[in-house]
This record gives sequence, C-alpha cells and structure tokens, in this order.
Amino acid sequence: MQLSMDGCGKNIASLLANGEKSSPSFPLRRSGRSPKAHPADQGAPNAATSPFDGYAPTVPTTPTVRAKAARNDGLANIPIIAPPPFEFIPRAPLSAEEAAEARIACLLAKELELMTADGSQTTEPPSKRPQKRSEDEEERFWMDGVDDGPDENDVETWLAEEEARECRYRVRACAKGPATPSAKPVCRARTASASVELGIGEALLEECMDWITEAMPSDETDSTCVAGDLYDILSESPEIRFHAGHLFLRYFSLVGHPTGSTGHDEDTEAFESVAWDIAVACLAISVKFHRDVLPPLDVIYAHEYLDLAPHALTFDDLEHAQRAVLAALAFRVGGATPGAFMAELWGALPALRRLGGWADVQAAAWTILCNALLDADVLRYPVSLLTAAALIEGVLEVLARRYKTAKVDGRGRALKKRDDKSLKKAARKASHGVRLDIQDVLGISNVCASHLDRVTCC
Repeated sequence: MQLSMDGCGKNIASLLANGEKSSPSFPLRRSGRSPKAHPADQGAPNAATSPFDGYAPTVPTTPTVRAKAARNDGLANIPIIAPPPFEFIPRAPLSAEEAAEARIACLLAKELELMTADGSQTTEPPSKRPQKRSEDEEERFWMDGVDDGPDENDVETWLAEEEARECRYRVRACAKGPATPSAKPVCRARTASASVELGIGEALLEECMDWITEAMPSDETDSTCVAGDLYDILSESPEIRFHAGHLFLRYFSLVGHPTGSTGHDEDTEAFESVAWDIAVACLAISVKFHRDVLPPLDVIYAHEYLDLAPHALTFDDLEHAQRAVLAALAFRVGGATPGAFMAELWGALPALRRLGGWADVQAAAWTILCNALLDADVLRYPVSLLTAAALIEGVLEVLARRYKTAKVDGRGRALKKRDDKSLKKAARKASHGVRLDIQDVLGISNVCASHLDRVTCC
C-alpha cells in the first residue's frame, strides 16, 4: 500500500513537469483582465508570475447575446414629439402668381366682413377656391369636397325673379359717353333680395354722383401749396372718385333718411344742403385715405375742399359732415377697392397680361364702375364681382377696338364682318380663357358666371 502511494505521487509529478514543458509560447486569453495574485503571495520572494500578464487585453470575436441593460441605446430617454401643424411644415416659397392669389383671398375675406357689418349680405363662408390654389396638392385634395358656392336652385330661382326687372339694373349714360350695361353679377353668398333704399331722390343722387365723378379744382385757384396736388390726384386716380361715391351710397343706406315731400320747402332745401355736405365729406375722406402726404408731397388743406364744393360750405360744416360719415360707417372706410382687385388679378393671371392693352382695359373698367354708382342697388353686390364684370367688359371693348383697327382677329385671320356685334363676338371668343381665370380666382360659381355672361353680352 505504501509502495502504491509513492508510485502515484511520482507519476503526478512527472505529468506536471511535462505539462509545463509543453505549454504554448503564445497562449490565448479568454478574459479582458489579467489574473491578480493573492495578497498573501505578493510579498513572497518565490511567488510565481502568470505567463498572461505581459499581453494586451482582448475581446472575443464570437457574437454573444448581450443583456437588456447593455443593449440600451438611449432612445428611451427622448420624449415623443408630435409633428407640427400643416401650416407650419416648411414648403417651397410661393411664386408671384400664388402670392397674388393669396392676397386676393384676404381681400375677399375683408370684403365679406365689410358687407356683413353693413347688413347688405348674410353671413356665409367665403369662397374656398383662392385658398385651395395657394396650398399644396395634398390639402387641395381634401378641400375639393368643400362646397364653395350657394345652392344652384336658390340662385336660379332668384335669377328667374330678376329677369322681369332687368331694365332696372342698366346703368344710365353719363354726359361723357354712351350707355353701358350694368355690371350685375350675383354674389357668392345670397344677396339682399330687397332694393336698396337711400331716402334720397334720383335727381339729387344723380347730381351728387356727377359732381363726385367730375369735380375738378378751378385753374384760377392758387390756394394749393404745392401746385396741382388736388388737381393731379383727382385727374389721375379714378379709384378715389369711385371710393367716394361708394362711401356716399353706404352712408345714406345706413342712415336711411325718409323719402317723400314734407310740404316744406325749407326742409327740402336743408336736406339737399346736408346731402351736398356729405358728398364733399366723402370725397375728402377718400382723398385722405388714398393719398400719401410724406415729402416731397404736401398736405391738402381744408380750404381747398371748401373751394371745390358746389355750394357755400364752412370749415365747421365740413368737419361735422366728415365726422357724421365716419360715425355712420363705424370707421370702416378702407375695405376692398376695385383698384386692389385689379392689381392682384393682373399679377395672378398670366393670360390677362398676355392680352395687352391693360391701361385701356382699366380705363374702360373704371368708366363702367363709376357709371354703376348711379344705381343704389350696386350696394347689393360685392366689389369683387363688380370689378370682375367691369374688367370682362373692358377686355371685350379693347379687343373689339383692336380688331376693328387691325381688320384681323386674335388668331390673325381676316374678319369678314366688322360691325360691333361681330367684333364683340370675336373678342368674347378670344377672351374666354381670361374670363374663366377671373371666375376661378374670385370664386364665382358657374351659375353666377352664366348670368354674368348674359349681362356683359348686352
């Protein structure tokens, strides 16, 4: 038994000696940290040093499953943020035509607000068409289902009732030219069905409107500090005259003076004097609204309006009249004017620019608009639709005049007939695309456009 134990010990010792001799020169390590010696052996002189202590730590190349804590990439700590609203999403800048259409949409909204405040139109949402054109394709798709016009049956019923009274909406001829058909488009929303009552006689209304549209300072008056200020602005800006006439109609439609004779000549004369005071006040307010007074321009003084008045007028009377107009209109003087719509339509419609003769078209349109002020029912319709009708008629007049002079139509073909009716027909065919563009930008429904065609074709 003793011999066997001694033999086993010798065999174990020999195996250990052979294992140390056969150890590799470059052993592989499985741990990134080198083994440390026991604290009790660090001070021993015969402490053995591990062969792995001299090599750089490495990591295994075999993929292993990591713990969840090790797989945390930090995204869980970031809060979830909702996407921005549609109007705040960056998009390409608007073109010149799209920017003009967006401004037209603002003018239409301002126009609807003004008419609703004056009580001449019921509150209904404005047309969505100009707003759709300024958005991208995705929003345009979702907005196509929105109804942008009145019920066609209601409009057709209204048109049938109005056919019997078509003559009432003609515009009487002024002293400057022949009679022009009235611009009578139908409103996008429902207009008031009753006629506008001003409480002022037709004769007095016509006299006041003629003065507003034709009054000019006398050449012998030297009261203007800068020569020609009031003369230049009245001779070069028909928008001032139209705005003044429109303010005059709005004032009397809101105040509602009673009509009829009271049997006293003094009361009649006093009312006529007040009407003339209001006419001068409206012209003065319009000039102040549209004219800049920054240098080198100068202010227009009150005595210049007193000299322009067709009757004896004092400074206090002029101030009281202006105050009365502003109070009756609740200081809503600006609104959307035809000049603003014309400028934006010119910028929004390339087809209108390609026609040419824009200055002549504007002049013809302003003549039609100023003549339309002779009828108080012009307040029943938005300025945008009046402007559209006047522009369409102006385009027809300019093209017909051009064809008559050139003896060819817009396609360069010789005209067989050069009478007014044939020329107007050729002009209508050439300007059909422009009319559709104006209808689209201003949001005029098809029923309204067909009625507008019947009016402008007269």
